[in-house]
Amino acid sequence: MSSSCCIHRPGVISTIILKTEDVVASRNLHREAFDEHTQEKLAIYKDYLEVFLRVFMNTTRVARIQIFDFFAGPGSDPEGNPGSPLITLSSVRKIRHETPSCQAVFRLYFNEIDPNKYEQLKARLAEEIPDNSLSIQTDCLDFPEAFNSQFPTMDRSANLVFLDQNGCKQVSKEVFGKLAGLQMTDTIFFVASSMANRFRELKEIRQHLPLIDSDFEHMNGANVHRIITAAYKRWIPKGRQYYMGSFSFRKRSNVYGLVFGSSHPCGLDKFLTVAWNHGGDADFDIDDDHLVPDELCLFEEFNKPKKVALFQKALSEKILAGEIRTYEDIYLFSLEFGCLARHSQEGLKKMVSDGTLQRQKFAVSYAAWTKQEKRPILFPEADSR
Repeated sequence: MSSSCCIHRPGVISTIILKTEDVVASRNLHREAFDEHTQEKLAIYKDYLEVFLRVFMNTTRVARIQIFDFFAGPGSDPEGNPGSPLITLSSVRKIRHETPSCQAVFRLYFNEIDPNKYEQLKARLAEEIPDNSLSIQTDCLDFPEAFNSQFPTMDRSANLVFLDQNGCKQVSKEVFGKLAGLQMTDTIFFVASSMANRFRELKEIRQHLPLIDSDFEHMNGANVHRIITAAYKRWIPKGRQYYMGSFSFRKRSNVYGLVFGSSHPCGLDKFLTVAWNHGGDADFDIDDDHLVPDELCLFEEFNKPKKVALFQKALSEKILAGEIRTYEDIYLFSLEFGCLARHSQEGLKKMVSDGTLQRQKFAVSYAAWTKQEKRPILFPEADSR
């Protein structure tokens, strides 16, 4: 066990952050009760974890399911609110109880570098009812050492990797590439995105993120996390299909968020469903929609979030330009845009009502995608497209 080194070593970035209001990458996140944003972050993690477990517990082709929490913390906040380790343990027990026929082996891994927090974590886990059917390992290691020790175990298992890093430096190009190259592996990681917008000129910030100069042209305090998530796609290994989504949080002037990655569109589909249950892709009015539930307009088109309206406009344009020709294409485009199948179907219905498309069955869903039938989009017979 290593206990003498800290995840975030002192240096230029730490010095700059301590001189600003944005101390998200250097403060002790567990001295006070979890705020509403941390609670929502943990709620999203919990909701997706349970979806992930249900998917892999209901298949016989997976022999081992693993959950990795590399920045586990002490297990709970000072008021006893559960952190990610206790959420993981509770959720696994809950879903296993719902799926008694599941024969998969379960392994939970929790790492915490801070020796004091690590001892608290072990104490909290020891308070839980023993469960011999679960394999639980804890470590007190620097992240690179912990990750490199565990990465070989991720092959041929269903894995959910939670990287709640305190900043942005630990999910490097190498780490991201390794995770993106795995099968049956979903990853959720945290990024202190505001740093990129606030300190955009500093190479000490840029060296830890996949950003290039053009990314900053349209970056602002609200959309910074969306742009960073899109930039991570540059780190996807060549020739690899990898599906990514995000969720942004705002705390005062700071925006930060979760980045999601999966080797399969089903993973992204389910993450986006969870995200839209929490408001879309942010816990604030990221697109300046100013929508108030009690003051909605009589006309539905004026009540749509701007993201959905922009997506449906882009979908229509791509269909008319011949860039999207099948329902399989529509499904994947929806995911790439961060929208759901139902958002596609709403847009397609409008195209039917204005005569752009024939009346037809809208086969936009994961189930339809798995059939790989390449069903074409139908235009009016007079339209040669």
